Amino acid sequence: MNLFYRHIGSGEPVIILHGFLGLSDNWLPFGKKLAENFSVYIPDLRNHGLSPNTNLFDYPSLVDDLEKF
Repeated sequence: MNLFYRHIGSGEPVIILHGFLGLSDNWLPFGKKLAENFSVYIPDLRNHGLSPNTNLFDYPSLVDDLEKF
């Protein structure tokens, strides 16, 4: 699955994952602060935000999505 994500900054990578009922927008202000020193990636997990929706929604699928990300 191709997850939607936001990328800001440059340098060593940092990935921020939102929690239950969250989306990448929730972490954007914090990500902008981190982006002063890091390359920040903030994905929307499946069935959240602007990422694709699917009927398959379990932890193994989320892990697989992140490994591919």
